[in-house]
Amino acid sequence: MQNSAKKNRTFPILAPSYSAERSDVGPSGAESSDPNPEAAQTWLSTEDVAARLKIPKKTLAVWASANRGPRYAKIGRFRRYRLCDLLEWEGAQLARGGGSDLSHQGQAE
Repeated sequence: MQNSAKKNRTFPILAPSYSAERSDVGPSGAESSDPNPEAAQTWLSTEDVAARLKIPKKTLAVWASANRGPRYAKIGRFRRYRLCDLLEWEGAQLARGGGSDLSHQGQAE
């Protein structure tokens, strides 16, 4: 009897709180202005993201355990990143980052 109870267990789905069927709805439930709807349906592995950001996979694991870094979904034992979430996170990093602001180059100070 215990085997059948284990067999029929259900597990919570660790998914975003918005509808995954509609690529035009963003995390807040509002219409997304993402010009590339394919990005919402493109999933990247930890290896893909690490290669794109040119960082070790371990860094992504540390960020995930500290609730930092790009948004991800846990699919089984794997972390998967949607391309649209990664692009949004990259933009936020650029907006808050250091260095020179390209929009101010060439202006007198």
